[in-house]
Amino acid sequence: MNRLLAVVVTVCLSSEMHATSLMNIGPLAKVKSVTVEEVIVGEALARNGIQARQLFDNAPSDLPKFREKLKGHLEKQLAAAGIHVVPQSGTSVMVAVYGGKYQDTVDAPNFFLVEISVIADGDCGPQPWVTKLGIATDKDLAQTLEEVITEEVGAFLEQRAQYLATLPKHER
Repeated sequence: MNRLLAVVVTVCLSSEMHATSLMNIGPLAKVKSVTVEEVIVGEALARNGIQARQLFDNAPSDLPKFREKLKGHLEKQLAAAGIHVVPQSGTSVMVAVYGGKYQDTVDAPNFFLVEISVIADGDCGPQPWVTKLGIATDKDLAQTLEEVITEEVGAFLEQRAQYLATLPKHER
C-alpha cells in the first residue's frame, strides 16, 4: 500500500512540475519589487553610411515629457499588477529606444527600435527580453512608442499572472 501511495504522489508532483516547466513565465513572473530605470533614447541610427536625424529632433522639448510620462505609466502598470515599484531594487526594468529619420520633412517617418530589458542582480548587463521595430510620424511618435512599450510590458505581466495562478495561494 505504501509503495502505491508513493508512486501516485510522485506522478502527481512531477505532472504539476512538468506543466509549469513548459510555461513561458516571462521575465517578471517571480519579481516582487522592481525599479523602473530612466528611459534611454539612444543615438540616431545610420544606414549605408547615412546618419539619420535623432528621434524627437523636430520637437526636442517633447523628449523629457515622453520620458517622464512613460516612466510614470510603467510604474503604475507594474504596481497595478501587484509588483512593488521602489526607488532601489535588485531588479529593474529598462527601456531603450533608438531610431531616427532619413529625411528632413516633418511628415517623414521615424524608424524606431525599442528594447525592453528586465535586469536582476548578478546579470551581466541588460539583455533585451523583447525588441520591437516600428515606424511613426513626428506627430504620433511619443504615443506610438508608449503603446508599443506598454503592450509588451503588459504581455510580461500576463505571463506573470498565468504563472502565479499555477502556484498555491501561500506561495504567490
